Amino acid sequence: MKGTKDLLGRLRAAALRALEETGKHPKKMPGRGLCWECVRGRDLEIVAIKATSGETARNRWFGFSPPEGAKWPPPLDQANSVVVAAVNPKDASKVEVYLFPAQEVRDRLDVRWKTLTARGGGKQAVWLNLDLLPPDRRDSEGSGLASEYPPIKVYSMADFVRPSGGDHNEVTSDEGSTHRTEPRKIGLTLSRQGTTVPLAVATAKAKAYLAAALGIAPDAIEIVIRN
Repeated sequence: MKGTKDLLGRLRAAALRALEETGKHPKKMPGRGLCWECVRGRDLEIVAIKATSGETARNRWFGFSPPEGAKWPPPLDQANSVVVAAVNPKDASKVEVYLFPAQEVRDRLDVRWKTLTARGGGKQAVWLNLDLLPPDRRDSEGSGLASEYPPIKVYSMADFVRPSGGDHNEVTSDEGSTHRTEPRKIGLTLSRQGTTVPLAVATAKAKAYLAAALGIAPDAIEIVIRN
């Protein structure tokens, strides 16, 4: 369980970094689960962030709670896009981040949900596999988003180490063993000379780098500038 939580934290941190690096600036929406507001220029976009389940590269499923009537519950109901972070199926040291149109995800979930209810399925979560499954599999409906949409970013898993307190980081491997690593040193230099960067842009980028390094949300970081 601890290893799974650590992996999910790394994957979500990768998703947030990818949004920042593609020009979006995610801000957590209070009370909306894993739902974020992203602003790029004058455009406001609501993004649902999901991480694939399981600790191995073989498990590339992501899911949402079942619909309530004809409407999917939050965060999917208002989302314009869905970001999914997953372990690379051929190299478990790599993290892939995908960006899908939310309506495409809802359409595929609708197909999957109708199949489940026709089989007498209960109020369980509805899952999709990123990779295209053989059509003769009972759970193949809606699979294959990663076959149609390439990842927007690929990172090293080692870039997202979650601190566990003390002077070291404790990391849980996919095999369940734990080891302790030396702390990551994060350096940030701001200069008043050279190229001028708007303060809002500089602080947003600083928050993004710190959040990615620490495995937390950018809006959990406060930067205070004192003259």
